[in-house]
Amino acid sequence: MENLKFTQEQKEVPKYGANIELRNLWVRHSQKASGEVFGTEGSDISDSSISEAGHERANKFGKEVEGKKSFIKSYVSKVDRTSETGESILEGYLEEGEAKVFNERYRKELNAAIGNKEWLDLYNSKFAENKNRILLEKGLQPEDFGSLSPDEQEKIAETAEEPIMREWLDSPDSDLAKAYDKNEAASLFAPLFNDHTLRIVEKLKSGSNLDLLHNTHKTATEAFLTSGVLINEAGNAVSTLDELGGSLQILGNWESIVKTDENGKKEVEVRVNGNVYGVSKDRLSELLSIEK
Repeated sequence: MENLKFTQEQKEVPKYGANIELRNLWVRHSQKASGEVFGTEGSDISDSSISEAGHERANKFGKEVEGKKSFIKSYVSKVDRTSETGESILEGYLEEGEAKVFNERYRKELNAAIGNKEWLDLYNSKFAENKNRILLEKGLQPEDFGSLSPDEQEKIAETAEEPIMREWLDSPDSDLAKAYDKNEAASLFAPLFNDHTLRIVEKLKSGSNLDLLHNTHKTATEAFLTSGVLINEAGNAVSTLDELGGSLQILGNWESIVKTDENGKKEVEVRVNGNVYGVSKDRLSELLSIEK
């Protein structure tokens, strides 16, 4: 019997946007040399560089990133410690891989969310009050804070700041929440999330796999994460820090991941503290539409 040859027409893969693996790493900067949150005049966040231990910790973070990609690009805020953190992370990342590194780039959305003067004064005052109380409980005076080691300052500062973050983001009737609506803060970050999680894959060559490293601050992303844009496994929108396990600690991080198939269809997920979330495109659109 004559053999019959069957041929199947191969579908041409698009030049851009297909078979992409893109991971966004959103990372808070490493340990500061000074644990102070604000500058000396209290009108902006501290401009402290990262400590020697901060460099080491960031390098270790980079080494331990799993599933390293072929390409990586770093993004930073206006404060130098995010660049310092990114450089140390990249050093560690490249020790365990051979990724091509693109030039670092500034993005304003990675700046700390400092709201308006009323909110900033409230936040600063509450932080100083909490920090001084902790120092007194340890038998120390407020002026002793600067003489402590970076590790000791970090522990006190993180403990002092966490309840303020929860008050702002989890208690809509609080004075902090009334002074600076978290939806406004979320809307400032939303364009970068949208660009780097949903839109950028359409411009990448098919078959690309890369990591985008975003070096940022506490307050920059938490409002967005608790704005209702994340959907948990039960189908409910996330609206509080408590649901996520708290704000970003030093080198705390989360991921947004997008993969496309051969037709360019996207699958998107967000990972925070070991939990996987979907993304509400309707809620994201609402945030993007808020007037800046």
